[in-house]
Amino acid sequence: MKKDSVREETKIRRNPEAATRVVGETLYVFDDSHMILHTYNDVGSFIWEFLKSPRKVSAIIAAVASSYDVSVKQAQKDVIAFIQSESGSGKLFVVDNR
Repeated sequence: MKKDSVREETKIRRNPEAATRVVGETLYVFDDSHMILHTYNDVGSFIWEFLKSPRKVSAIIAAVASSYDVSVKQAQKDVIAFIQSESGSGKLFVVDNR
C-alpha cells in the first residue's frame, strides 16, 4: 500500500486468519503465504491488539500517541509505516478508504 493511499479516514482491519502467538511480551505473527515468522515490537503489538476490530487510521494514531507519549506527527509516521508494511504482506487489510 502506498503512503498516499493511507489517509486518516482509511479503516484498517487485521487478517483474522493470521496465526499469532504471544510469548512473554513478544507477539509472533506467522505469514503462511511466505512461510515467515514475524515478531512485533511493543508498538507493533499494541497496534495489532488495537485492531481486534476495524479502526480508522486516525484512531490508531491517537492511541499510539497517547499510549507511548510521542507526538502525533511521530505516531502518524510510525503507524503509516506499519500499515504499509503489514498490508503489503497480507496481515492487514483496508476495510474502507473513503
